[in-house]
Amino acid sequence: MRALAERAASNRSLASEDGEGVAGSPEEDAFWLLVSVLRSRRTRLRDCYLPDMSGCHRALKVFGGLLRRLAPKIANHFEGHGLDPSMFATHWFVTIFCAQFPFTLATRVWDAFLAEGMKPVYRVAVALLKAEEKKLLKSGGLTHTDKDLRKLTMDQMKNILIAYGMSEEVINKSKRWDRTRLISELTNRQGQDAGELSKYQ
Repeated sequence: MRALAERAASNRSLASEDGEGVAGSPEEDAFWLLVSVLRSRRTRLRDCYLPDMSGCHRALKVFGGLLRRLAPKIANHFEGHGLDPSMFATHWFVTIFCAQFPFTLATRVWDAFLAEGMKPVYRVAVALLKAEEKKLLKSGGLTHTDKDLRKLTMDQMKNILIAYGMSEEVINKSKRWDRTRLISELTNRQGQDAGELSKYQ
């Protein structure tokens, strides 16, 4: 955490690649490893943390294309339910599977990521969905009730609202009840089936 804090303090916009030394060998090693990964043309991880999150948008676009080519049934099922990959896969690419996945999986993905860049990350993302293909295709979806929407975490609701075009600044100021109400209103307004929320059960 101190390595991240030092990195942010050295340049809040991440536009500069200069950093200040961190006292203590383990923290210093962690700091310079982070700087190296952010600098790398192979990983291009820095782009995910820019204000416009261009790296994340690029990764989601590539992932969507790969999903349509390698798992067309799943892609068609998602599209039929109005479910965009950004609603569930944003944190996959921003954290490279460090969030909500076992440590053993995350470390293996990171080994491949550091060696090859984003290609193995895309392969893992597609493989995760293909492994659950039968279950995903049978999913019937949720209903638009407060009880169902309360099953979503704050971050999951945030991703859904971002996908609808809401600004992150507005979303961050909203409380859980506000996010629940907004999602319900937006999905009902567009006449979308409630199955778009089923991935978050």
